[in-house]
Amino acid sequence: MSVDEGLLNLVDDAIRHMTWLTDADQAMVALARKYAWEIDHAQDLADAVAEIRPSDLDNSGKNRLRQLELRADVAKYVGWLGPHLANALKALGGSPAERKSLGVEEAVHGHLAALRAAR
Repeated sequence: MSVDEGLLNLVDDAIRHMTWLTDADQAMVALARKYAWEIDHAQDLADAVAEIRPSDLDNSGKNRLRQLELRADVAKYVGWLGPHLANALKALGGSPAERKSLGVEEAVHGHLAALRAAR
C-alpha cells in the first residue's frame, strides 16, 4: 500500500478541514499522522514476514527475520508510547478541549464565532 492511499491520506484530509488547529497542535497532529502511517504499513510488515519460508532460514534468512522482528518490536513500542505522549501533551493544553478547560482558548473567528458572540 502506498502512503498516498489508506488511513494517512484520510487523516491528512481530516486535518486540513480542522481549521481551528493552531501551531500548538502540531505535536498532536504529528502523532496522529505517525499512528496512521504505522497502521497503513502494518500489512507491509505482515506480508514481509509471510514471505519467509523455512528453506530461507540460512544465515541471510535468519538475519532478515531478525530485522523484521526488530521492526515489529519498534511498532509495538511506538503504539505503547503514543498514548502516554498524547496524555502528556493534553496535560500541557496540547489539544483544543484541554485548552478550553485550562481557559487558554485562542480567539476563534468565523461565522459560528460571530453567531455565538451575538448571543
